[in-house]
Amino acid sequence: MIDSRPNDLEDKTMENEEVLTAERMSFGMLFGYAWSLLKAHTGILIGAIVLTAVINLGVQFFPIACLFSWFLLFPMKVGLVLMYLSIVRQKQPDIQMLFQPYSDYGRLLWGAIRQLIFVFLWSLLLIIPGIIATIRYSMTYYLLLDHPEYTVKQAMTESCEITYGYKWRLFGYGLLLWLICQLLLLIILIPIILLLVGGIGITGYLAHTGIWGAGAAGLTFIVVLVMLFILCIFILASFQEMMGGLIGAGIYECIRKKPENPPAEIPEQLSIDADCAQ
Repeated sequence: MIDSRPNDLEDKTMENEEVLTAERMSFGMLFGYAWSLLKAHTGILIGAIVLTAVINLGVQFFPIACLFSWFLLFPMKVGLVLMYLSIVRQKQPDIQMLFQPYSDYGRLLWGAIRQLIFVFLWSLLLIIPGIIATIRYSMTYYLLLDHPEYTVKQAMTESCEITYGYKWRLFGYGLLLWLICQLLLLIILIPIILLLVGGIGITGYLAHTGIWGAGAAGLTFIVVLVMLFILCIFILASFQEMMGGLIGAGIYECIRKKPENPPAEIPEQLSIDADCAQ
């Protein structure tokens, strides 16, 4: 369970930040808030994503483990959610958070399976009901992490309740983030692709004319471009993952149910958690 109270020792909110509430949350405000948090925690988040990718890649070398890789590694995805939520609540994230969900593996696994079943059944009615169901249950993991006493059914029910009235807005935010990332991908990769195509053509010509030294240099150039291409895709995919995770955690903080009688010692307006309205 995560402490939902902001940590006054870790107050890193943006300067001159507008009050972010469920009623006023816009994509621009959420994006700006998430960007400021990402800049402050880039190292730990990149480290967590790289570690997740390395472990995932390592599992692929074991045939039996590869077949069950999703079951083995999905708690690490939930661990990333835990890190994003901690950052939004102004707490210092820890790499160990990646593995913390394994201690509640059974409940989280049932939560993932139950969500998949419900989304699949709604998707049978066409794609729109499936999208709506995905958004409706999107806060389930946050609720399971926040409330260890909840059953999966309770978490999914409350997720439906707190996303009521926000579904299309959340869909639009997700679509906007995806479009921004695709635009960045095109801007960065188009020059690399053009250089790669040109390098292949030049290398082929040099090899055909027998200038092997120049051809070998061209081949090296192509290899470097391919590696740069893969690196750019990884960086942009990581950017989309981190920004999406922080925006999602920020939305949850805004729309989640707040305690009716919060403790008197909690300082006001220290973080997004204190500012978000019910």
